[in-house]
Amino acid sequence: MKINTTPPQKTLFACLLSLIAISNSLGSVVTTSTSTVVPSRFWLDFKSETNAASQMAVAYLPQCTLGVDFGYDAAKFAEVNVMTIYSLIDNLPFTIQARPSFTQEDVVPIGIQTVTAGIHSISLNHCDGVFAQGQDIFVLDVVTGNIINLHERPIIADLDAGTYNDRFVMGYSYDILQTLTTKKALATQLTVFTTNNVIAVESGTPIQSILIYDISGKLLYNSSGLQRQNIAINGEAWKSQPIVLQIYTENKRTTKKIVY
Repeated sequence: MKINTTPPQKTLFACLLSLIAISNSLGSVVTTSTSTVVPSRFWLDFKSETNAASQMAVAYLPQCTLGVDFGYDAAKFAEVNVMTIYSLIDNLPFTIQARPSFTQEDVVPIGIQTVTAGIHSISLNHCDGVFAQGQDIFVLDVVTGNIINLHERPIIADLDAGTYNDRFVMGYSYDILQTLTTKKALATQLTVFTTNNVIAVESGTPIQSILIYDISGKLLYNSSGLQRQNIAINGEAWKSQPIVLQIYTENKRTTKKIVY
């Protein structure tokens, strides 16, 4: 088994050791009392423009569950300032996750951590079982709405440094992910409107901060630490002039220009 380890990282090396241990304990097949089941597995690479890289694995095995399976799952190390990709079990990060027998309706949340801003990619390294027999592997970018089949090409995202646990979802049915996209779009919808001298901001997710500028770029208003979904701002001082709002929610910045 060849795994890309350039540049080498502790997290990736530890992940590789765990993968070897799982492979040694399971072999290439699982024998039950009634049949022999071939595991279905795949490995994903997460890379930056500078070729920093990390890897995660997902395996479908009949003896495993959707929870934590000791001896099969491998938790992500708690390092900081490293580049990492992982799947989530009850919001906890795992570089290796074993799940029950494969079904096309399954969806797997993916988290990533990067220390550099710029273009990043998630790509398929290799696979076996049903995934080597033509089963699609899709990744949904919740922010852009893109749904990419990793058998065809990597999914590309322009990211700031940080941790993203709610942006990417992996699945095996395009229609299911498309439905999920619509639901998430409604949940994260952000609107700005004015009434009398009030600027109202409403969001499906908590608003973290709001900055308001005039058209010359002068900062007129700055409020942070909000953590609310509905904000009312007295805008009487800026009436009848164009202003620009920068609204920050988790992992997203929205810019709105209004005149009232």
